[in-house]
Amino acid sequence: MEFYSLPLKFGDILLTSTTKYAGNYIPYLQRQKRDGIKVKVLNEDETGAVCLEHLKKALDNPNIRLISLPLLGIHGGPIQPVEEIGALAREAGVWFFLDACQGIGHLPFDIKKIGYHVLTRFWSQILTCSTWYWFSMDR
Repeated sequence: MEFYSLPLKFGDILLTSTTKYAGNYIPYLQRQKRDGIKVKVLNEDETGAVCLEHLKKALDNPNIRLISLPLLGIHGGPIQPVEEIGALAREAGVWFFLDACQGIGHLPFDIKKIGYHVLTRFWSQILTCSTWYWFSMDR
């Protein structure tokens, strides 16, 4: 639900990857239809993670407003270079929405180094059955 609260408007572009959980594409497509945003899938590198060179080039577009990626890809398990992606997002002035459901608790995770704006986490994979969202739009 937190995705729907982001102030995206007609012509804004969301960058994502093929490693994102398929269910996450439904809100993307709904906002594309309702609000006129565009969804673009980033190229992958040889490991299946986002190609950082492609991301750098994509961020030259002033209509990019959001990067939405998983920490750990649900299909094939590529680990996204989230610290580098967070730095690129901050440098470009775009939001970084990190889906950590598959990776947090299993991979090293440093909030300050990553610098995301929104983090989603489903706790049942570790302790309980609740969902946790952490917002920090000032990063």
